[in-house]
Amino acid sequence: MSKKLLSVIAGVVVLAAIIAVYAAYKNNNHPAGSPAGQTGNIISAVAGKPGWETMTESTSGISFEYPTSLNQTYVSTAIWPPKAEVVDQPFACAKTGSVTSTTGGTEKVSVNGRSYCKAEAVQTMAGSVYDRYVYAFPEGSNTATVAFALRFADCGTYNKTQRAACQNEQKLFSANNLADSIASTLVVK
Repeated sequence: MSKKLLSVIAGVVVLAAIIAVYAAYKNNNHPAGSPAGQTGNIISAVAGKPGWETMTESTSGISFEYPTSLNQTYVSTAIWPPKAEVVDQPFACAKTGSVTSTTGGTEKVSVNGRSYCKAEAVQTMAGSVYDRYVYAFPEGSNTATVAFALRFADCGTYNKTQRAACQNEQKLFSANNLADSIASTLVVK
């Protein structure tokens, strides 16, 4: 198979996994879990910040800002730009599953004082790890979501120096902070 075809198949598989993780979240209405502190590189949105764009969903009118690039060497975007949605359902979160299972898992996290229900599924494919995320959070009496997928390079394939740089970058990178930065710019009309 050609690289391009494999890339398209990988994209479809990752998208299907995000939909499955999101569906699992939507079917889960039982509050539970405890906030967990998060650390890592903070990517912050500032109105008009270079390298950030505004996305407006044409059907819902929801808009948000997102970085056009992560400016990382060993972490890159796989499904991008992110997708945002507001569902007519109160916010709730219960810990379920495992991020390494085929359906993923959910847990409640706290980032910069805001609560999120983080649904995550991990898949290893073609020498990389693909992490699919859906972050749900309260939006008035409803629940808003931000979904995206990231690709983490397999650090083991690099020489010793690059491997250390790869491991360090991935250790410091925080998908939670990225999601919080995007979610904090959400505007619902």
